[in-house]
Amino acid sequence: QFDAVLAALKVAIVKKDRHALQQAIAEAEGLGCEVEMLEPARKALHNIEEKQRKDEAIAALKEAAALESADNLRAAVAHAEAVGVPKKPLDQARKTLAAMNERNLVAAELQSSIDTKDIVMLKKALSRAKPIRVDAPLVQQATVVLAELQERKRRQDEMVMDVKAAIAAGDVVAARRSLAMASEIGLMAEEVSQLEEDMAALENKVIADERRHLVLRAMESAVTAEDTENLRAAISDGQRLGIPAVDLASFRDSLASLEEVAREQALRDHSFKVLRAAVAGEDKQALLIAID
Repeated sequence: QFDAVLAALKVAIVKKDRHALQQAIAEAEGLGCEVEMLEPARKALHNIEEKQRKDEAIAALKEAAALESADNLRAAVAHAEAVGVPKKPLDQARKTLAAMNERNLVAAELQSSIDTKDIVMLKKALSRAKPIRVDAPLVQQATVVLAELQERKRRQDEMVMDVKAAIAAGDVVAARRSLAMASEIGLMAEEVSQLEEDMAALENKVIADERRHLVLRAMESAVTAEDTENLRAAISDGQRLGIPAVDLASFRDSLASLEEVAREQALRDHSFKVLRAAVAGEDKQALLIAID
């Protein structure tokens, strides 16, 4: 029986049969075989079990990679390192894991960009996603969202240009209409605020221009009517409203002429008054003075 057990040990070692080795070692130990005689069998069994653990670890690496599960692959890599899997399959698994991590990171950036509707970040994430095979439905969704955002931005830019063109042309009504339409399609708050400031400036300018126009008409009417007081008041209003001095010059000349005429008329009126008084009083001396 002892010889049969030893023979079974040798056969199991040659065949590298784990189950047979375990059985033969157990029988030999039961018969009290010396340790030296069992050592080759135990070493063979250890090598077989170690290879099996490595093979199972490599199989787990391949399975996790096939499932594209970063968490499973990360755990499989850690286990493979612990059981001493050879460098080549480990390096390949690490490379695959790094690619998975990158895809997951880019996919998260892509989803975040979709949620926040950030055109710049969405374009950047899409450019990174396509070469590394990020989830196709997510990439498709991002592509659609980007196209919608770009179309919306194009329309917003057109509206802003329309508002600015209307402001430049001094058309308050058209500028207000375009600004309202731009706001309806989601114009950025900062852009709306700036355009509102430009609109307010335009409206103030229109009001000031209208006031200056009215003052110029008032001056023209005063000159036509030879109305010195109203002309003087209108010129003062014109200065306050910022009408250029060159535009006021002719009205100042007219005012000066009217004032000169008024002074001459006042002098004539005074002279006639004195003359009439001298005639009425039959004052020869006063009459001579008045005639002079």
